[in-house]
Amino acid sequence: MPVDRTRAATRAAWLLTLGGLLAVAGAAAGRGIRWKAMWSADPVTLAAMSFLLFVLLVVALLLLARGGRWLALALWPRATDVSISADGIALALGPFGTQALDWSRMRMEWPEREEEIPAMDDDPVLPRLHHPAFSGEICERVMQFCGVTPVELFGVLSPHVDRIRAQVLE
Repeated sequence: MPVDRTRAATRAAWLLTLGGLLAVAGAAAGRGIRWKAMWSADPVTLAAMSFLLFVLLVVALLLLARGGRWLALALWPRATDVSISADGIALALGPFGTQALDWSRMRMEWPEREEEIPAMDDDPVLPRLHHPAFSGEICERVMQFCGVTPVELFGVLSPHVDRIRAQVLE
């Protein structure tokens, strides 16, 4: 399944726009402060405002870095995709890394309670796939990067999930 580059570019645009707006707002607020006068008149308020501007700057830089990473994915020169085969799941996600996750070390969890099962009757219930070499839930990450629906992902995963489930039950 190929990575949805349009979706990556859209995420990049939103993150870069928000980060840029926060940086501009922080710079405008910083320029509006008369630092020397404030230091002599009310140093505690100046320290609080400096801390808020610092936090705003850090958040803006984090958003810009995340947006830059998504933009790099959208423009990545090599192939970016997720391959699901009998050997496992291979993730080639450009700036987000490349990983090969074998089925033998994959841990599969199914929702146990009724509240955990989505209310939509048409959508299949996807297992939660975890691997020691991967942080997070694999199905969610595949849907995030490839823009596939749970129905499409279930169609691709079901032969492998059924095989793993049969091995566990033996």
